[in-house]
Amino acid sequence: MIRKRLSYANVMATLALFVALGGVGYAAVHLRRDSVGSRQIKENAVKASEQAPNSVDGSNVIDESLGGADIADGSIGSGDIADNAIGSAKIADGSIGGGDIGTGEVGAAQIGDGSVGRAELAPVDLRTPTFDDCAPSTPWQAVPNLPVHYWKDDENMVHLEGAVQCSANITSAPIFQIPRVVGNIYDPADTQDVARFATLGAGLSIAQVAIVKNSVSTGVVYDGGSAANTETYVSLDGLEYRAQG
Repeated sequence: MIRKRLSYANVMATLALFVALGGVGYAAVHLRRDSVGSRQIKENAVKASEQAPNSVDGSNVIDESLGGADIADGSIGSGDIADNAIGSAKIADGSIGGGDIGTGEVGAAQIGDGSVGRAELAPVDLRTPTFDDCAPSTPWQAVPNLPVHYWKDDENMVHLEGAVQCSANITSAPIFQIPRVVGNIYDPADTQDVARFATLGAGLSIAQVAIVKNSVSTGVVYDGGSAANTETYVSLDGLEYRAQG
């Protein structure tokens, strides 16, 4: 009776049911190695749970496709950065403070020529003097764009900067006085209470400047020059002396 009821349609229906129930397992077991490519995988079908640990490396990531949002905070240390891999172009202006630099890590080789100015240094106690007269009713004046200041550093050295000029032809005159302040002494440490310097004057002449201690202050004095009209430009840049205390 079974043989009488068999037909082509019945046989094909039974085969179709068998394939539907067991075909998926068959395909999973009998797929050839490396036979599945990107065309056989739906978009966004593969997630982190389907990836083996350490299975993704740099060759699987599109160049320049990762940004800051893809990197966990604090996940990159010095061991992850190649030597000499980071230059100034990779560092935001003003982003590095003293706490970001280890003791002994930065030397002259790490600092570009001319890259450190007063703005990059710790604040100093810059003082602006009041000028004395270089001639009757004629005070010294600062040369334009060269303001005059003085300050003392932590090693007890007093520094002068700027340049002065006098409209009169003189031979000698005090330029300004440094008041004697308790706890901030600017007196020269020299036993003769004077320090003398040869500096640049007008027309590339030589001007003499003296730091002289008197009863109430320390005076910065112009002591003449090697040519006429030297006092129309007297440089104080780079003049420094050791103070008493």
